[in-house]
Amino acid sequence: MRDTSSSVVSSDPSFSTTSSTGLKSQVSAETVDRIKHAIEHATHYLPSQGPISIFVHHNTLHSFEDLPFEEAVLAGGAMYDCQPYLSEGRYREALRRGRITLDELRDVLLDDLGDEADDLVASFGTLYTLRLSMLQMPPHEAPTPSCNGCWRNRIC
Repeated sequence: MRDTSSSVVSSDPSFSTTSSTGLKSQVSAETVDRIKHAIEHATHYLPSQGPISIFVHHNTLHSFEDLPFEEAVLAGGAMYDCQPYLSEGRYREALRRGRITLDELRDVLLDDLGDEADDLVASFGTLYTLRLSMLQMPPHEAPTPSCNGCWRNRIC
């Protein structure tokens, strides 16, 4: 717990203070006690080691610590009814911006596919080349029935 004995607030039951406008005001002993209590209460939320350079958020997946990370994320997503990962479109955008590099994508994909990376998929090439192409290129949507064939003339 923090040492508050060298408090800015005087130990005198009431004291004068000067505001930024130069006006003097008296602070009652009751107000001083309330301020001291508030400061003491606030110290419980501050780290005892002083300022920190980073903030680590409470782990919302702590109840899933017995699961592997990926399973814990999916279980947390189901429990909290949220999307646990970014959409594929957001990942593609990060790849386009360079936030994710092509080398990183290749490494992760090879690691994920393991021994199946060189398996042939029909006439599309290897599983690795097919998946890499699919991850790099956005999927195209088929024309909707309401289009009435206008896509053939490229007018929709």
